[in-house]
Formats: sequence, C-alpha cells, structure tokens
Amino acid sequence: ERDQIAEQRDQIAADLANTREQRDQIAADLGNTREERDQTAAELVSSQADNELIARDLESKTLERDRLTAERREIRGQLSSTSQRLRRLRQARLRPHPAMGQVIKESQETRGVASGARGTVARCRRLFAAGNVPPPLSQPLKWTRKEAAVSPRDVTGGMRGFPCIHDDGYLYSGFQASADEDHLVLKRIKVGSFENEAWQNVDLPEGNWHYGCGLFSFSGYLHAILYPAALTDPACIFRLEHSGVWRLLTRLPEILSGFGFSVAESTLVLAGGRNSYDLSSPCVPTVHTVDLNDPDLVWSRLRNLPFACSFPEVVTLGSYVHVLGQYGCESSDSRKVLSLDLCVPEHEQCWSTDIIPSVPYRKCRAHVLNECLVVVGGGDEHGQWVPSVSVYVPECGKFLELPSLNEASYPVCLSHDNTLYTVHRLSTRIDCLSV
Repeated sequence: ERDQIAEQRDQIAADLANTREQRDQIAADLGNTREERDQTAAELVSSQADNELIARDLESKTLERDRLTAERREIRGQLSSTSQRLRRLRQARLRPHPAMGQVIKESQETRGVASGARGTVARCRRLFAAGNVPPPLSQPLKWTRKEAAVSPRDVTGGMRGFPCIHDDGYLYSGFQASADEDHLVLKRIKVGSFENEAWQNVDLPEGNWHYGCGLFSFSGYLHAILYPAALTDPACIFRLEHSGVWRLLTRLPEILSGFGFSVAESTLVLAGGRNSYDLSSPCVPTVHTVDLNDPDLVWSRLRNLPFACSFPEVVTLGSYVHVLGQYGCESSDSRKVLSLDLCVPEHEQCWSTDIIPSVPYRKCRAHVLNECLVVVGGGDEHGQWVPSVSVYVPECGKFLELPSLNEASYPVCLSHDNTLYTVHRLSTRIDCLSV
C-alpha cells in the first residue's frame, strides 16, 4: 500500500507539473494575444487618423470642385448671355441690310436684273458694300476665272473634300493622297493663297482618313472633321495648333456621314446625314450641336428637322440657323429653307419655313456674304445643273438674281475680302465675284 501511495503521489506530481506547463503556455499565449491586441489597437488608431485625414482632404476637394463647377456655370452663363447679345445685335430675322431699301426701290424702277447692266452693278455693290473704301463702278459686275495650283493631271488632285478659307486668308482644301481597292485615303491637305502659285502640303494627323472630310475655321484655328478610313467609328474633330500639331478635340456622338455643318458664334451645328457610311442607307433628321468654347465639349441635340435629308447646306445668319439645298428628301421639300432661332428657349424652338421663302432651285449651294444669304447653282426640274446666283432680300421677302456663274456645276462657296469664290470640286477652277 505504501508503494501504491508513492506511485499515486508521483503521478499527481507529474500531472501538476503538466498543468503548470499548460498554465505557463496559456499565460504566454495570453501575453501574445495582448500584444496583438495592442498592435491592432495602434493600427486602428493610425487607420482612423488616416481616414480622418482622407475625409478632410476629400471634403476640401469636394468644396474646390463645387467652387469650380459654380465658376464654370457662371462663365457658361456669361458666355451664353454674351452670345445671345451678339446674336441679337447681328440677327437678320427680318431686319434688312442698310442698303436694302435703295436696292428694292431701284429694282422696282428697273424690272429684272441683267448681269451686264450698269444699274445692276450699283445695286449689287451697294448691297454688299463693306468698310469705308467704295469699290469702283466703272466695270460691270461679273465672274472671273482663276486656276488653283493643283494639277488636274495629278491622280490625287482637285478640290476634293470641303475647302475653307482660314482667318489668315489662305485656302485650305482636302485632296486624295492614295487609293486602294476599298476606299480612298486622305493623307494631307493643300494650303495656298489666291494671290500666288505657291501651294504647300499640310500633313493630317497620323492615321488613314477617308476622303470625305470637312474643314472650318474658328477662333483663329483651322479645324478638320475627319472620317476614319476603316469606316467603323464616328468621325473625329481635330484642331491645328499654332505649333503645327493636330490635337483631337472630340468625336461625333454617333456615326454620321453626309451631314451639313456650320459654326454659329461658338456652336458647331451638324444637321441631317446618315447613321452609316453607306450612301444607300436612309437619311436622318437629327441635329447635333457642341459648344467649341466648352472645355468638356458635351454634345447636345436640337429639335429634329421636319424631314430627313442628307448633304444639306447649313448657314448661320444672325441668330438663325438655316438648312437648305438638301438631298434625299421629297421633291416638294428639296427647295424649302428650314430656319431655327437659337435665341428662343429650347422648349419653344421649332423649325420654320416662313422665315425665308423657297430657293429658286433644288440642291443649291448657300453662303453668307456680308450678312446676306447667297444661293449658288442648283438643279432644275429636269435634273440639269444651272449657273444661277441669287441673293435673299428680307425686306421684299424674295431672292434677287446676281450675275450667273461662268458654267453650271456643283461648286463649294467661300468668301474673303468682299469676294465670293466658287471652288469647282474635282478640278482646279475657281470663279470669283468681287463685290
């Protein structure tokens, strides 16, 4: 019994030693847990401090953003107010040109307008008079012919695309640079002066561009609307910086081709066209606008045209945007002039055919020269091109004839220094009417 008691005592001692070891291990684990807890608490405090710093920084940036947004809205409001005031000052709704009264009086005294008549010279020159230097009246008003310095023998040549006259007085004209089995590729544009034969090439942005391009001048910069040669993406709008580098401004909001465009104050207006690069696709009546002074260049929509059309002439006169000379519509609509007043609130805007009467011929070209709407060429009821040139007189509500073109064609109209230019596409012929 004494040996058994000794064995039990040794066993109890061993169990007690194991229990002490377990207690020590638990105490060590508890110490580690406390250290981890203290470390986690320290990290939590640090994280809370970081969160508070981030929250303060976010609040500061939010306030700065709100301030900038408010300033931008204020600037937009000021620009809009200024644009509206300018439009009202320049508007030509029914306000005649200062010389219109005399023109109508003389036109009533002398019925008809003959291109070589002395009275026609006086009337037309007073109609387009600008500045303090009156033009000489010794010669009859007539068209003269110039040849652009682009060889017609050049397979890439001719006034392909939509030329424009930049603020510097130089003519910029798109032209084809190469061709393959699928499409024509535009690589560069021509630039030159009407006064000399020194023409130069201006490379377009890197890439291949379809030949159907549009050029326009705004705020001292040359802009180009370029279709991608692959014809899978919307067209791009580039601006030629003073450094000679093209900068991508924006893309069209959707795939569009065959549209007409114009710049009203600072607003680029695109009207009509097709939602495809396929010329057999149906026309659309949509009208897209973008403010070129807006740093975000956000596209918006105006009220749709009354009917779908393609390749319309879009001109701005005063506060009005006029759309005319359209293709792809009913023959009864092809001579209509659609007008929209940009000064009217958007919910009240509507296209009207009562501002300007129908043009003399279908598919005509249109241009604004010295605040007067001039229509050039067009097609008669038999589909033949006509050399007719007319100017709209608001006071009598009709078009008066000007000297006819040297030939019937479908030209592009440009103006510079009181001279109307008709650039015959796919050729080097340029006709000039100096007024």
